[in-house]
Amino acid sequence: MPDPQRLSRSSFRRIHPIAQPQPMPLLPDRVWSDEDWERIEAGYRARDTDEKRNVFTGQDVVFLHRSWTGHESCARSWWP
Repeated sequence: MPDPQRLSRSSFRRIHPIAQPQPMPLLPDRVWSDEDWERIEAGYRARDTDEKRNVFTGQDVVFLHRSWTGHESCARSWWP
């Protein structure tokens, strides 16, 4: 059963996919702890326009969307 506090694609009114996906030439070397990943999976809803991104996960991918337009700015998987 999904966590009722966890944000997902359906948690946001306007969500638009990336128009022209581009590969990331330099990938971060970051290794997420279990605690870090739990916080990422919970998602984040921007409280106002000063906070520029909404974040949610789905199928092992982290999605970042502009908070005021809903346009996707990044979709990244940390698994091969």
